[in-house]
Amino acid sequence: MLNWKNPSQVKLPLPQPMMGDFGYGIFSIRGKGSFQTVFQFIHYLENGPQLYQVDKISLHSLEIKDEKSGLPKLVLPFNMEIHAYFTDLEGLPEIKHTLADVRPGKAANPFLPGILKTLPANVNNLIEVENAEVVGIFTNRAMIRYNGETHILKRGEKVYLGYLSKIDPDNNVVVFKLNKGGIVERVTLKLEFSAGNK
Repeated sequence: MLNWKNPSQVKLPLPQPMMGDFGYGIFSIRGKGSFQTVFQFIHYLENGPQLYQVDKISLHSLEIKDEKSGLPKLVLPFNMEIHAYFTDLEGLPEIKHTLADVRPGKAANPFLPGILKTLPANVNNLIEVENAEVVGIFTNRAMIRYNGETHILKRGEKVYLGYLSKIDPDNNVVVFKLNKGGIVERVTLKLEFSAGNK
């Protein structure tokens, strides 16, 4: 989440005047990560053995493409100001719990968009329905031509962004259900007969 090799991402604490026996330093941190990673980072800070408090935070969602999978993903760039408290008092009870004792839970991601800006890449070379045609229909199978190859599909089989939802031999149509980044569409392909085959 944080690139600790980049010193510009973590500013050294600014000491504040002591408040009686207590004081605190201010850290400024910037970075990015998934919602769950940022959520857990804050939870570890505020519930760990040291006394930290997130005093200010700004963050927003950013849709990017995963370099390995080619799929879109959301990250949260953030800036936060953290107060690290300390004291000179003696005789305080020993802190026994560690970061390993902290168990951050999970939370619903409020940054998830209803509709993605970028569709995932067709990394598995699935049939793209808009560029395919039906060349044969049977009771529970459909012959689909895509990129010069013929594929035999049954109901429920995956295509790019969706699956084959219905085979209707009586009306010579095949129906696909596609989810285009949150927009659900039904695409119908009809078996076209040449004049000699009618």
